[in-house]
Amino acid sequence: MKEATGDEIRSEMETYLKCTRVAYVQMSEDTTSDYDYVIDGAKELDEIIKEAMEIVLRC
Repeated sequence: MKEATGDEIRSEMETYLKCTRVAYVQMSEDTTSDYDYVIDGAKELDEIIKEAMEIVLRC
């Protein structure tokens, strides 16, 4: 959205939060129940590494 106006960006973000994000979260919840471990990739890198290391060390 390099050339988009502020209003266009806000509109896209509103659509994302109302529709796209909801669908993503539902899909994520539906599929992650099959996984042994899930690490939130939105966390800070240090926290992701810490969680991954804790999982590995428990195995």
